[in-house]
Order: sequence, then C-alpha cells, then structure tokens
Amino acid sequence: DRVHFALAPSARGGCKPVPLAAVLLLRESSDGISLRRVEPARALPDLWALSFRLPQHDDRARCFAGVAALANAVPILDLARPLTLDTLGRTVERVEEAI
Repeated sequence: DRVHFALAPSARGGCKPVPLAAVLLLRESSDGISLRRVEPARALPDLWALSFRLPQHDDRARCFAGVAALANAVPILDLARPLTLDTLGRTVERVEEAI
C-alpha cells in the first residue's frame, strides 16, 4: 500500500528534486531486522511493480528504462523487519546506521 502525507506550508521547500541516497524495499519478517543490498537486476521486478505505467508500448518501454536507470544509480536495499511498534525504534536505528 502507499501512504500519502503533506507537509505544512511553512515546512515545504521549493519544487526542486531532492537527491536519493537509496531505495528501501520494505519486507515483513518474523526473524528480526535485516538490511541487505539488492543487485539492480534483482530489484527490477519490485521497482517495476511500484512504478507508474501508461498502457502504450512506448510508454512502458520508457518507464522500464527509467526504472533500470534508477536501479543502477542508487543502492537498492531490502529492509526486513517485524511489523510491531515495539521494534520500530530499532528498525529506524538500523536504517540510520546504514544510510
């Protein structure tokens, strides 16, 4: 699922793009918290599933090229973690350590 939120106008910046340090793919785990790098080619199915695609062949090809370029430009990481509030703090700490 996707969650949308908006910042208060006083906290918003301009419309300039922000650099990406990494892409985190969120996974559920019952075995604790782990963060591992994913090879770009192995990340493509997940990135493709999350991308916006128009129905025309040329549009899909352009989208796939963009997804592939993203996978090659920044680290893609799998973050496996329990979906519990009591592990949330440790999960955030693990991400902070890695990034």
